[in-house]
Amino acid sequence: MGDGVRKYAKVILNIIFPAACIGFAVCILPRLLIYFMPFVIGWILAMMANPLVRFLERRMKLVRKHSSMLIVVLALAVVIWVLTRSENLAFGTALVLILGLIAVSFLDPTALEGLLPEVMTALSLFERFTPFVSGVFDLTSVVYYLTVIGVFLFLSVQSMEKRRYN
Repeated sequence: MGDGVRKYAKVILNIIFPAACIGFAVCILPRLLIYFMPFVIGWILAMMANPLVRFLERRMKLVRKHSSMLIVVLALAVVIWVLTRSENLAFGTALVLILGLIAVSFLDPTALEGLLPEVMTALSLFERFTPFVSGVFDLTSVVYYLTVIGVFLFLSVQSMEKRRYN
């Protein structure tokens, strides 16, 4: 009797578990995907850019750092073109960024090495909050927070205006 119960329990689990996984994938996963969409888009763009970076690295003999920057600048130009429908603005922005990166890399090749962590620290909301926690009233932090609030209020109003006219 015990073997028969185990056999049926195993069959039932083999049916219920895949059905539950499929139900999760169909019903709940799309709702959760909305929250993780920026990460999914970033991952997809990174996967698309990797063959281009490898091509530039192997065929054109560019350093991986420079070819990655070139791909990012070109992606930014495409985004600008899609948003504004102005080829001149997209080309001009890409040209200025590429020339600026070339100038910086020729003048000081080590100038861009720690750039991303420095930019992320400068834009961090928590770095500005530390003086408040310590009991210090820092006016630059107040101005920074008011500026961030103003920018996001402006973007929210623009988003609502766009929805109203569409």
